[in-house]
Amino acid sequence: MGPRAHRAVRRRPQARRRLGLLRRSTHRSTLAFREPVSVNAASLAVCPADLRRSVVDEANEVTGLLGNSPSREALDDVSPITWITTHAPPVLIVHGTDDQIVEFAQGTALQDALRDANVPVAFREIANARHEWADTPPSMDSDSDLNFGTMTADFFDRVL
Repeated sequence: MGPRAHRAVRRRPQARRRLGLLRRSTHRSTLAFREPVSVNAASLAVCPADLRRSVVDEANEVTGLLGNSPSREALDDVSPITWITTHAPPVLIVHGTDDQIVEFAQGTALQDALRDANVPVAFREIANARHEWADTPPSMDSDSDLNFGTMTADFFDRVL
């Protein structure tokens, strides 16, 4: 959580019980599993979870993070799926089946790992959706149930 968010929570101590994290396609969003838990729920769209399964080449972000030949230990250390404990907050995972950047299996693997740790998890599979799906504003005639913001608000209403 950033400094501005910390200040806002300090000004409103009652907000600590209702603090949720909303992120898409970012490794940093899964720090809710690694850092001392300061959020009470997380909503994640198309997030990488297991970098150990990545093809490491010059075009891959893992290479930029760890170099051309990362060790197994380094890949374990940066893979959010290895950080999950029973203390993780409830999580909503949303992933498109046609994601070309973060494969759909990353979302299901994260779901499985959270369930194995007895962490409350909800998973929404978005049929035929590509990676940029969660960034696309809904059109007036689209189904609001497929809007990432709407899904997150509904999830936070249930768990916070």
